[in-house]
Amino acid sequence: MRLRVITAVLLLIFPAIHSQENYVIDWDFAGQSFEDFVLKAESRYPVKFFYNEEWVQSLTLGNYRDKRMLNEILDTLLKGNSIYYYTSNAGNIILTRNFAIKSVKEKPDEGRSYIPGMDYSGSGGVKSVSGNLVVDIGNPADRNKTGSVTISGYITNQVTKETVAGVTVYIPKLSAGTISNAHGFYTLTIPRGSYSIRFTFIGMKERAIDLNLYGPGELSLEMISVLIPLKEAVITAEKDITLQRLEVGVEKINIASFRLMPTSMGESDITKSVLLIPGVHSVGEGSAGFNVRGGSADQNLILLYGAPVYNSSHFFGFFSAVNPDIIKDVTLYKGGIPCRYGGRLASVLEILPRDGNRREFAGNTGISPITAHFVAEGPVKKDTVFYLIAGRTTYSDLILGLIENPALRNSRASFYDLNARIACDINKKNKVDFSAYYSNDSFRLNSDTTYRYQNNIAALRWRHYFSNRFFSAFTVNNSFYKYDISSLRVPQEAFVLTHRINSTGFKADFNWFQGRNEFNFGADINRYDVIPGNYMPADDSSIVIPNSIERQRAFETALYFEDKYIITDFLSINAGVRFASFFALGPQTVIKYNPDSPRNISSITDTIIFDRLKNYKTYAGPELRLSANFRLNDNSSLKLNYNHTRQYLHMLSNTSAISPSDTWKLSDYHLRP
Repeated sequence: MRLRVITAVLLLIFPAIHSQENYVIDWDFAGQSFEDFVLKAESRYPVKFFYNEEWVQSLTLGNYRDKRMLNEILDTLLKGNSIYYYTSNAGNIILTRNFAIKSVKEKPDEGRSYIPGMDYSGSGGVKSVSGNLVVDIGNPADRNKTGSVTISGYITNQVTKETVAGVTVYIPKLSAGTISNAHGFYTLTIPRGSYSIRFTFIGMKERAIDLNLYGPGELSLEMISVLIPLKEAVITAEKDITLQRLEVGVEKINIASFRLMPTSMGESDITKSVLLIPGVHSVGEGSAGFNVRGGSADQNLILLYGAPVYNSSHFFGFFSAVNPDIIKDVTLYKGGIPCRYGGRLASVLEILPRDGNRREFAGNTGISPITAHFVAEGPVKKDTVFYLIAGRTTYSDLILGLIENPALRNSRASFYDLNARIACDINKKNKVDFSAYYSNDSFRLNSDTTYRYQNNIAALRWRHYFSNRFFSAFTVNNSFYKYDISSLRVPQEAFVLTHRINSTGFKADFNWFQGRNEFNFGADINRYDVIPGNYMPADDSSIVIPNSIERQRAFETALYFEDKYIITDFLSINAGVRFASFFALGPQTVIKYNPDSPRNISSITDTIIFDRLKNYKTYAGPELRLSANFRLNDNSSLKLNYNHTRQYLHMLSNTSAISPSDTWKLSDYHLRP
């Protein structure tokens, strides 16, 4: 719903002339729908339409002879439909139904009903008893009707115009509220009446709205970022969020607080911040991995741009693989994992990136004891096409070369990474963005053995909004990780050991808000290509005997559906199912063993060779997810959760800490999920 009735009321604050410039419609509009006509007019002229989509669904423009002016076309089209329009001197065209709008200085026309107005000319602005902004939504004639209605909207940053996820929307009078999702969208179903609504988010100025709710509508607003003064530390729990959230064990890391935390070597580290959450423990010193509630490091799914990150560390674990300058929002699911995620047992760490500044160019650069970084962002076309580029690198090799200790002076250690993102708002219902990430690490510790590893990610996403209650996101991504270990000092023993994993995925997610229900459903498919290990001579002079482990290929697919249902003001449930399947594909050689004997050469009973794309093993089954939230009172709640997940990708390691020599392996004929 695109109607914002409050916009119409606020426009009366200043005297407006009920006339508009003579905009000539110079295209063939006959047969166009009203929405297509509006989009074209807004792209051609400095006008902005506000209306309820349900009112204009059946409106189609005809062949209006001798009528080429915008106001003449609107008069002809809307006549007899009980729809009126008002044009402000700022170019805003507001459509209303059954009621017309007029300035306080205009004389009323006979035969029209008007929305009651107030004369704010002497006050200089909108004021109420409490000092909050006053908003009316719906038709005032419905004020005496009973029942509940739904309000929804988007919350954005006033400066950058980026959507803000995780904003708490709370109504103290009803002890009811919600939280904006990853798209900055929220929805609330409440009875008609007058309420005070609070919009709060750490790092942003709190907004309070006095709402007169007569019917369903949209309430979108912008929030302003504020600096947090570094005074005494006050530790508080996010009570409203904790009580309202359905999932158990969901933690959001506030980015404003994250940037102000003490840093390691001058760099904020998202992984170190995760370690401060209850139930999360470090893998070990010098590692960026983490364990969640007894799970191992490979049982955590880390997502950047919607794609998995297979090695989350730089520089012996002192730095996270994700540049903190590009992070917009971070959520850790350590208990109630939503149905849209799968493939890991312990947790999901989802990192949402910033889109970039939509309004103006901005950038920063900095230097720390061993690293340097930069960020550049801005619009290619204001509010339509915008970009963000960020990079980091080290100059540690220069520092090591200045140290007197021979062991350190002969060592080398460096890394660099680059993030790039470009986004385009094609129109109000279609948004596209492309993101890329590239990183490289290399180190040698007083020897000739060199360790190198890379993380590469590319992702393309298209978001389509069918309506203000039903929207979708389609994502194609690729994640590539490899490491190389080489030794060249002794030519006869020179070798290169390599490991690679390449995954390509497609994901379709749908969100449908229907009253007290939020339906989430979709599908995803992932293709894996893994080289477990190749041990090869470095050149022709080496006498190293080549040895390779057979390549692995597989497809993982899933369908999911879940429903977040607010049964009463004190009872909510989130129930869903994810049906996951795994198909191991050839070419592959499968060795069968005697089940009554240990697996070795002597117990082999058969060898089967599968051709290319031949399925030699399938694993499948449902994964149930269930959460319930019982609000006992305004200060406490009881939550229950049940999770069932499957993991088809495993990491083999010979140390307690994540190292570049760790190897990823798929489930196969013998290795079950």
